[in-house]
Amino acid sequence: MLHENAKLIVMGGVVLALAVVPLSHAETPGGPSAQAAAIAAGDPLRAEVRNGTTAKETEIIGDFNASTGSKGGYVTRQSNTQTGAKAGGGAIYGCRGAAGGTASGSAPCLRSVNLAAGFAFEFSSAGGVAGLIAVGDGTTPSPSARPFTTNANGVATGLNADRVDSLNAAEIAATPGPPNGAAGGALTGTYPNPGLAADVAGVAVGGVRAGADGTLASSFNRSGGSPTVTRTGVGTYNVTFPGLTVGAGALPQVTLIGGTFGETSATTSGGGVQVFTADSTGAAADRAFALTVFSAGS
Repeated sequence: MLHENAKLIVMGGVVLALAVVPLSHAETPGGPSAQAAAIAAGDPLRAEVRNGTTAKETEIIGDFNASTGSKGGYVTRQSNTQTGAKAGGGAIYGCRGAAGGTASGSAPCLRSVNLAAGFAFEFSSAGGVAGLIAVGDGTTPSPSARPFTTNANGVATGLNADRVDSLNAAEIAATPGPPNGAAGGALTGTYPNPGLAADVAGVAVGGVRAGADGTLASSFNRSGGSPTVTRTGVGTYNVTFPGLTVGAGALPQVTLIGGTFGETSATTSGGGVQVFTADSTGAAADRAFALTVFSAGS
């Protein structure tokens, strides 16, 4: 019995049986995997199956002009006419190149080189987003990763960012920012952490709040160490500010606190301040007080 694909041809009384197998259904024994492994140099590319692994480049070279028509002008063209939300793509390229690309001796998955002065690539899309550049696993944000690098120093049209926090360059320039550089006036040092100049008149450089018994309640000293208060007698207190020499150039100011009436005065002595307190008759009496030392300037 003849195979169902066999054809009978009668020629001069001789019957010939020819088994014809359509090329589109030809398959290497063992299925697509065996067919892929069997490919050799010079074999045609086979459609709808995986072609075998090669050890050399496959070159496709053309020699013709560009075309302004819808077709022509490219050596190869890959297209997918399927439409819809799950339409297939036109091409995919995979590789396992090491970091650094061509410059480090490794080949990227796709390299486009224009040996003349024209474009090396063009990307075009009818959608609102032209594409995606993902690094790492493609889903986890990578703050240190860069989408690409370039040796070009010119401004890329459309890529020069003109907005930061919804402000354009003109609005940013018009918005005062934090000061920087050398401080001046009543300040010394540099921004962002200047200090008060020591020779500025009227600047409080030290102060204390003390109880009637000389107990220190609170204090400050712009020159460093914590101030001390020592009661040396009735209504008499010595106040020192480590690192600060209070002399003729300083202006101590003292007031009574705590709701009691009386009198008070202060004088500089031995680099510190001597505070005197009295009752309303002028007799020496212990009183709580607040002392502030102001710089008189140079």
